[in-house]
Amino acid sequence: MIKETNSAKSLNVHKQSVRNGKIDLFRFLFSVAIAIFHFNCSVKYPNEIFSKAYIAVEFFFLVSGYLMAKSISKLDKQNNIDVVKESLTFMKNKYLSFFPYHIFIVVITVAAWIPYFNLSLTDWAVKVANAIPAFLLLQMFGFNSADWLFPEWYLSAMIIVMFILTPVMIKYRRIYSYYIAPVVSLIAISIVFKYKDTLDVTTAWNGFVCLGLLRAFGEISLGFTIYAVAESGIIEKFNKYLLLLTELICYICIFIYMNKTLNPSIEISILFLFIIAVTISFSPKASCRFLNNKVIYFLGKISLPIYLCHSLVRYYITKNVWTHGGYASYLVFFLIITLVLSLICLLTVDGIKYLISKRKHIKETNI
Repeated sequence: MIKETNSAKSLNVHKQSVRNGKIDLFRFLFSVAIAIFHFNCSVKYPNEIFSKAYIAVEFFFLVSGYLMAKSISKLDKQNNIDVVKESLTFMKNKYLSFFPYHIFIVVITVAAWIPYFNLSLTDWAVKVANAIPAFLLLQMFGFNSADWLFPEWYLSAMIIVMFILTPVMIKYRRIYSYYIAPVVSLIAISIVFKYKDTLDVTTAWNGFVCLGLLRAFGEISLGFTIYAVAESGIIEKFNKYLLLLTELICYICIFIYMNKTLNPSIEISILFLFIIAVTISFSPKASCRFLNNKVIYFLGKISLPIYLCHSLVRYYITKNVWTHGGYASYLVFFLIITLVLSLICLLTVDGIKYLISKRKHIKETNI
């Protein structure tokens, strides 16, 4: 057997870590909320739910920053770290964690374009060529994006920001997390608000950079600071029930905002509620053991396929006028089809990964 290096072990900690049931549950809830928000954008019914669920993306950026800082913190005790090598290894592992699911939906989407748009092979090839930046997750550099892959702006922004910040975090994690991140985060978010007065920005361009990229940069950096706060042990000094109550109030306020027509100017306050809630959700003292089970873990795992698959579903089912009932029945139908396609995506990708892993194990055993 070939021995694994200390470097590889340290940067594969995400595979060894225990899942957080509370975070997995909210991953699922917020991914469904985002799917409903995008569905609403296509159907335009009165009294829609989750009409401002774009704000849920803040949760995913903060969580991504926290988990990135947690993984990189494992390198603190190592000497003579090769920053470039460790950075590339971390990014490779991160990219491979979601890229197979991305490829699945890309293949399905590209195939679905032909009947949906009634395209000739030539027109289809041109459309595919124009969407290559989106397929490579480069759209947040300002390239054109395929509409059906639009929700993947989040993955593009996340991977670009992480690529930039990984070597900084490996080399100067504590300095950046404690001192620099809070400042640059406020600057980035304030620039977003200066141009749009809302956090609902994705590929909008301010002449220098995509505002969605600034949104990601600021909030992933805030995720680093959340980990620094957790690492300091400050949260553990508070009463458990006070933490749980505070967390519950924060999430309730966030869900109320997502369902009400309120002034977007309060979204900075909503972002602070997210920061408080995510900090508590990761705290061992505020853990809810009953959420640490296989069902919740599965919901957390399927949240990414839901995020990736829902756009394809909404384009197809909203192509024709819905005649089988009102908004509620239409929405339920959309969610059922989305969950079915997401389950197919999850089972297909995980099945292929399992077969590859098993084949690799057999090969290594025979060495």
